Amino acid sequence: FESLGGDEFLYVLLPPRGRDELTVDVDFNWQQYEEMPEAERPEGAYYSVRAWRPVERELDMWFVLHGDEGASSAWAMRAEPGQPVALWGPRRAFDPPEATGSYLLVTDETGFGAVCAVIDDVLAVDAAAVVTVIAEVDGTENRIEFPAGANVSVAWFDREGAPPGGRPLLVDAVSDLDI
Repeated sequence: FESLGGDEFLYVLLPPRGRDELTVDVDFNWQQYEEMPEAERPEGAYYSVRAWRPVERELDMWFVLHGDEGASSAWAMRAEPGQPVALWGPRRAFDPPEATGSYLLVTDETGFGAVCAVIDDVLAVDAAAVVTVIAEVDGTENRIEFPAGANVSVAWFDREGAPPGGRPLLVDAVSDLDI
């Protein structure tokens, strides 16, 4: 694994539903995926890398658990050491201009790992950077501690039992900002 830093993300490939073994190997590519019978195709999704410890060869990724609704959530709820998983990537999307000194990061639970990694990366380059986080959760018990800095602020918005994206909390919060 060669870290790209910041908001890097990987595609987590899992065994097909109902199977214990991966159906891909180190030579995997997406053309092979398209050519595989549907029952043989691995399941998966993109996930952000929260932390990479190269000396220990340990990688932290955060999964939001939401029951058996998605293949990755179902897998993560039951995951145990030694179960097979493949990782494709990493990739990175966050690439602001070097002179950027102010950041607005908008997220719900699914983006918390990426936002934490971005804050870490930004503050490592410029401890004086202004970082504003607009975060949506369902209940105060689901809040996390984002990395702290002298100019890091977090505004929390509770969807109060509504489904994610069911209320325009994030859009309204950003619209209300005086930028």
